[in-house]
Amino acid sequence: MRLIEAVPNLSEGRNFAALDDIQRRLNELPNLWLLGVDSNVDAHRSVFTMVGTIEGVEEGLLRLYEDSIEHLDMTRHQGVHPRIGAVDVCPLVPLGETTHKEAEALVRRLAKKIWEEFEIPVSFYQKSAKPGERENLAYLRRGGFEGLPERLATGFQPDVGEAKPHPKAGMTIMGVRDFLIAYNINLGRADLNDARQLATKLRHARDREQNSNLQGVDILGWYLEEHGLAQISCNVRDYLHCGIADVFFEVKRQALDMDIRVTGSEIVGMLPIKALVMKPDGDPKLQLAQVFEAALALGLDDFQSFDPQTKIIEYRLKALGGPNEI
Repeated sequence: MRLIEAVPNLSEGRNFAALDDIQRRLNELPNLWLLGVDSNVDAHRSVFTMVGTIEGVEEGLLRLYEDSIEHLDMTRHQGVHPRIGAVDVCPLVPLGETTHKEAEALVRRLAKKIWEEFEIPVSFYQKSAKPGERENLAYLRRGGFEGLPERLATGFQPDVGEAKPHPKAGMTIMGVRDFLIAYNINLGRADLNDARQLATKLRHARDREQNSNLQGVDILGWYLEEHGLAQISCNVRDYLHCGIADVFFEVKRQALDMDIRVTGSEIVGMLPIKALVMKPDGDPKLQLAQVFEAALALGLDDFQSFDPQTKIIEYRLKALGGPNEI
């Protein structure tokens, strides 16, 4: 089956009435399954995870961008997560029989419509960008929403649309990428400075020492005031070669050298079962036992419960009556 996963990141994590309305409108659409929404008050950000046919995802994302203009206002937004727009970034991941070429064609159609219908400029990233620094989110977000007007006025050009931000929605970033896992590791008795120092150390190990347990992983350190918790925030780009367990135990090892204790971790959004269990058992009960064993080892229940039925894509799709395989 030809499927696409879309993981739009909205710069809204506090107005739950607005988020509920956006979810309700998405759930009305055929051939689209909204698998979950992860919201964070401190980051002021929500990660939507949806899977659908190419046509279903296209219709769903256009509705999402329309609703983001109605409900979000970036001139009032404050949060710890870097961002340049209401729909800050929207990656598309080909699943099933969908090819990268088909996913890329969808990105180009969506970008054209987002500019023409909503006047939100679009920059491409990851596999959709020209080779070089434009592939990288950090480069595209440089200066944040607040610095966007000046940046666009002094030479930075979006890939689609004019060099002027939407007054409420800013700019958006979109592209085809391989499956990515947003994964945060919790630090006990640590503050923001500790988290940032540890993140710097980890990036040094990744880039200069070529530490294999951190390759392909984006790393930040931040502090969640709501939970009184410092975290190492990671984007794991190739979980089949450098998985979340590799990252967890490497961060734990390097944190110990700084006298920082790792207490657990969390998955933001959703993940395929093989990201937790490389060889899942064919028997559903034994498979679930494998999942809980992995969750225990990673401390996924550290400060909020880990529910496989809402965090694992295959389980959630099945519960919603969607395809059994991705």
